[in-house]
Amino acid sequence: MVSRRQTAVIPKERAIKLTNSTAEQFRRQIVEFSKGRSAANDALIVYFSGHATTLTDGDLGLCFVDTVRHQEFGNVLSASTVRVSDVAATLAAVRVNPIFIIDACESGQAASAILSSEPQLRKKLDSSFGTTFALLCSSQADETTPDMFDGGPFSRVLTETLRRGSDVLRTRALLSLQDMVPALRIAFEQRYTATPLMHLGETLPEYPVVKNTRHKPRSERFGRSNLKTLLLFWHDGQPKDLSVHDLRDSGSTPHTTYSKLSYAPGWGLIVKHSRERISLTDRGVAFLKGRTKIPQVIVNEGNGWHAGPNSDEIDVSEVS
Repeated sequence: MVSRRQTAVIPKERAIKLTNSTAEQFRRQIVEFSKGRSAANDALIVYFSGHATTLTDGDLGLCFVDTVRHQEFGNVLSASTVRVSDVAATLAAVRVNPIFIIDACESGQAASAILSSEPQLRKKLDSSFGTTFALLCSSQADETTPDMFDGGPFSRVLTETLRRGSDVLRTRALLSLQDMVPALRIAFEQRYTATPLMHLGETLPEYPVVKNTRHKPRSERFGRSNLKTLLLFWHDGQPKDLSVHDLRDSGSTPHTTYSKLSYAPGWGLIVKHSRERISLTDRGVAFLKGRTKIPQVIVNEGNGWHAGPNSDEIDVSEVS
């Protein structure tokens, strides 16, 4: 999501990597990030790979290099960990939507910690905020997974699946977690021994998390069928308005021909004012009069329809 050029959507300057950090260093980064928020619905992806432990109150404690174990009993002292619910509470206070990815032993315990506390925290701030967070854990609450500080099997399957992209959604240049969940579930079932937990809040915005390596932009080619439909708006050398009913009677539907003529800025030859009135644009009139050219092929990369790479510019007499 950050370092690989083919898939990264997050600029390197907006990512912070902490290696072998202390709990205080991690807390400070969360606080500094939160202090700088000025707009609601920002998102923060928190990826943690390492050791975690279930605390006595059921919360999940993330362990760092300065986390302390009792010499006699061997258990982790909770005050030396970072509670996942505390991170969620801090982000909720500034209306940041967190995406937690936790690859750690007992990481599934984070589910009960966050799912029980975060909605209540947000309701106190804004009753309409909803469940706008995501939680991906390497195991369920009652399972353990290997602790690997460079990322375990869960991280590898997650990374490889995101890099693979989505052929089903090939028209999308950028993919959200919601887009990738089906592929992730299949990959984990096939290649992962534990049962990962994946919870996406119902109202979590579809933030792009990765470039789609299978992306193939939508494209349209202006041909005779397009010209035939366009000429329906032309009568004795003058433009005329049509309704949706008129176009359907002619055999043209929005999914076949006529709506494509409005694709802008590439073509933009007609405009739909209402169901009862669809008309030629100035550009459409100029094209039919032979006074302007349009790209023969247009593509949509997610930011509107533009001339395709190496597309010819054609006038009305060159349509084939």
